[in-house]
Amino acid sequence: MRLSLSDPAGTRRPWLSALLLPILALTPCPLQADPTAFAQYAAARAVEATEKNHRVVAGEAPGWLFLSSELKHTGTADFWNHPESMRGGDPIAAIIAYHEALKALGITLVVVPVPAKAAIYPDKLSASHPSGTAMASTPFFEKLAAAGVTAVNLEPVFLRERENQKVYCEQDSHWSPWACHLAAEQICALPAVQACLPVQPPATPQGEEISITGDLANVLEPNSPPHETIMAFPAAMPPVPPDDNSPVILLGDSHTIVFSEAGGTIKNHTTGSGLRDHLQARLGTPLAVIATAASGADGARGLLARKAASTPTPDFWNNRKLVVWCFSAREFTQGRWRKIPAQPGRF
Repeated sequence: MRLSLSDPAGTRRPWLSALLLPILALTPCPLQADPTAFAQYAAARAVEATEKNHRVVAGEAPGWLFLSSELKHTGTADFWNHPESMRGGDPIAAIIAYHEALKALGITLVVVPVPAKAAIYPDKLSASHPSGTAMASTPFFEKLAAAGVTAVNLEPVFLRERENQKVYCEQDSHWSPWACHLAAEQICALPAVQACLPVQPPATPQGEEISITGDLANVLEPNSPPHETIMAFPAAMPPVPPDDNSPVILLGDSHTIVFSEAGGTIKNHTTGSGLRDHLQARLGTPLAVIATAASGADGARGLLARKAASTPTPDFWNNRKLVVWCFSAREFTQGRWRKIPAQPGRF
């Protein structure tokens, strides 16, 4: 029988309306993906953390921690349309200039921004914001592509894979070992990369469970959450030291070395499972690594320029073929973006 608020003659039945309205009010509605609302929420959490002088923000999902500066970046949403949000300069102009400088030397640049954790796991920050809520960065990558820059948009891949395997650590500011493998696969699938070097066939790595205490959890001591369990995925090729003379330079922040190197200035948790390891396995060669603990924009490029300037011979760029530049996407609004030359010299 179909219930109606009117009888056949069209007369309203107020008693039935009064009965049904409370029932309708209790019917759960699916969460709606609202990028603007989520950006405002992330920005508000970042402001709250800044006011309390906190670097770490606890998500609503138990154990999930977020870097406050990354939430500040996430809160800018479509930052490419808001130059005022880019406090350190225009990243698009700086990236294009770097691409053109390397191209003039016969070197291919591949830009690999690591999406913000909250962009892939908004539901872990707030249960009110489902997966896919964050503003998609596709227009930003389209701007780079229009200028001839080769860049990897990892957001769609990570959003798909998050249902199968963790792509970020819950308690750490970095991506997971599985994300390192995924990023290497995306890089090596690029025609621009395959034109530089022969690429080895892909191989699915075997996972092994490890227990870590993330860098964000360390900040919360003595109230840090229990150890986190994640899967490490060692690359097919055993770990080898970097080679300063390699035709491939891996440039960027700590995302380039996490899960690769023992010791150093960041918590690496394990070895042989990082981006460097998976890239060298697919490219069949050790990599030259120029990495900073932070500041993957200016800091990394400045370090590379100084490295080139300090090389005894004047042909630092000879025999180089590829530069893979990997850094946290928060650099777009939180980092500095000067036009740093590739060639040795002052900047």
